[in-house]
Amino acid sequence: MKNLSLWLALATGVMIGIFGVFVSVFADGTLGERLVTILIILMVYAVLGIVWGYWQPRYSGWWGIILGLPGVIILMLYMVNESQYLNIIYALLIVTAACFSSYAISKWRRKK
Repeated sequence: MKNLSLWLALATGVMIGIFGVFVSVFADGTLGERLVTILIILMVYAVLGIVWGYWQPRYSGWWGIILGLPGVIILMLYMVNESQYLNIIYALLIVTAACFSSYAISKWRRKK
């Protein structure tokens, strides 16, 4: 069950990385449109962190890293050509949203 959960979380992270993170920085649009898209993507990472943290609380923050790392890697590959300091903040927020939510819900579930 652990291996299936790991691969499922990794596949989900890759899908969000490609269809969420990459599209949010690559697509044309105003700064306001991009910020709304980025906020939605961060909320998706947080919700998925909650799902995995609740489903298997024993691994807590690791789910956030597994979910967020593909998106961060895709963002860093994009930054090779388009270097912006805001993308570094975006990468940190991706990992923080996923890790914090999975850790917090797993702590809550263990207390319960």
